[in-house]
Amino acid sequence: MRYLVALATALGCHGAAHYEQPRTSSADYRDGKLWLCRPDLPSDACRIDLATTVLAPDGTRAVERHAPAHDAPVDCFYIYPTVDLTLVAGNHTDFSDLGPMKLAATAQIARWSEVCNVYAPLYRQVTIGTYINKPAHRRYFDVAYSDIAAAFHAYLLHFDRGKPIVIVGHSQGAAMAMHLLQDTFDRDPALRSRLLVAMPIGSLVEIPDGATTGGTFDHLAACTRPDELGCVVSFHSAAEGSEPTGMIRDLRAGYHAMCVDPAPGPTLGESVFPAFHHEHGVTTPFAAVRGMYRARCVSFRDGRAFLEVAEQRVADDKRPSPVSLHPPLSGAMGTHLYDFQFVQGDLIELVRTKLAAWQARSAPQPRLAVTAIEPAQGDADGGTYVKISGSGFVGDGGSGRAAKVYFGSRQGTVVRIASDTEMVVEAPGGTPGETVDVLVMFEPGGELKLPGSFTFVAKP
Repeated sequence: MRYLVALATALGCHGAAHYEQPRTSSADYRDGKLWLCRPDLPSDACRIDLATTVLAPDGTRAVERHAPAHDAPVDCFYIYPTVDLTLVAGNHTDFSDLGPMKLAATAQIARWSEVCNVYAPLYRQVTIGTYINKPAHRRYFDVAYSDIAAAFHAYLLHFDRGKPIVIVGHSQGAAMAMHLLQDTFDRDPALRSRLLVAMPIGSLVEIPDGATTGGTFDHLAACTRPDELGCVVSFHSAAEGSEPTGMIRDLRAGYHAMCVDPAPGPTLGESVFPAFHHEHGVTTPFAAVRGMYRARCVSFRDGRAFLEVAEQRVADDKRPSPVSLHPPLSGAMGTHLYDFQFVQGDLIELVRTKLAAWQARSAPQPRLAVTAIEPAQGDADGGTYVKISGSGFVGDGGSGRAAKVYFGSRQGTVVRIASDTEMVVEAPGGTPGETVDVLVMFEPGGELKLPGSFTFVAKP
């Protein structure tokens, strides 16, 4: 599709300020005009028509309706990428035309509104020309970040309702997200406990060789499982077999670049592209293909790593290629502009998976109790299998709690904890006619007793 041509053209906006900007933001982010997306506003750039045309391998098409969630259970704080392609270093300060920012939001984060409440602040980002000599222009990056810090502070102060938080950004937005994570979640254990996942995509996250943390973050580690919470997903995408020369240039010796596979397997579930020009006859705002791409993280000896992407087609696949895997400047940038599009459906699904894990962790745990034993009598010589019923037998991690069971003063053998409400125990021997208490000792959890609940009987 030609949508990235339109994207690049529209992002070439003007309005950079080439004079010194205050490095501390004075913007009042309670003002709705300073946000691209904010759930309490009457409308925004994220709550749009999300209808998507799904292109099937057999050439058929189906329109799927997606609706922004109302009061979703998670908040997503999104920072858009570089949209000012001015070649002179400076900060973007002219917000009279929000078209380029809205275009980026449409392409990257609008579909996320079906799973989260999206907060996306406007900010005085640096121009593309500022990157030509980053060290000399540090002050411009400080200006940009001061707005992001002010916006997030306003979010916490005025809009936060205690929900889990996703921090997500792309390219320059990812660099700003990393700075924000360093200043907040990485330093503050209480805030870190609310981080569902961080997704600074398309910017370098460094990790010391042989370690899981350190480098960019002190406490935030790369995600290793879809249901892992409070971790980081980051990558640079590139066509399979390529090695972009312009990406990950600042990697220090002794460190490697983080690359986290965003999908559970090599086949990507859903790749989503905005259909700005009704490419291939698509009339909905978005087009999607499923299972058309595969992706995997590939590391190089110098520590760089890329998410390598390739097409994979079924026999007689009639789908058009949504984008070229070798766009202009791909030798230097790889498929950087497509980072979000290839994996968009998978990233949204990853948020859903992590949210389910969060809700399971946060759900009230069943009260630990022992309510019955069956049968209530057994062979005085031992060996009777009994079922003890109750609740809370399975710990928070999903496995059975450690348990010991005593029949009077004699210990039985826990055969298995069958479920959260049932365990099977082999009773010991005892004196015929003797009725005893059954004591269940959980670790953790304490002791629970069924008084006078089991009687030893002699064999007939």
